[in-house]
Amino acid sequence: LNDTGGNRPFTVDAIAILRYVVLKQSVSPSYGADWVTGKQNYAEFAVGLQLRKKISDRWWLWLRGDIGGFGWSQGSQLTYNVLLGASFELSRSGSSMLKFGWRLYDIDYEFREDPTAFAWNATVHGPFVSYTWVF
Repeated sequence: LNDTGGNRPFTVDAIAILRYVVLKQSVSPSYGADWVTGKQNYAEFAVGLQLRKKISDRWWLWLRGDIGGFGWSQGSQLTYNVLLGASFELSRSGSSMLKFGWRLYDIDYEFREDPTAFAWNATVHGPFVSYTWVF
């Protein structure tokens, strides 16, 4: 859906993602035992939406979210990713942008063959800055 009337367009984009994830954890017990480490890699599909609103000649506000995993194959039980931010077009053509905002990323993962061997259930959030170049 694109409303390009005037100079304040609003866009809605559907997103399909193939995400590759590398999880690594290390734990050291307080009583002086050896470190316990584990690592898992997996690929999973995710789907989402991105909403963008142009607020000036070179500034955009946007909200992007995706959800994936769904217990498919060796992927996570559920992963979601939400980003809220703004973009500034560094070039008039829109081919390069500076983006900044806030990200919330949550993973719920258990190793299927032995759920006690490796599990990762974490939520991370915080600010981000990125540069995008479209070619």
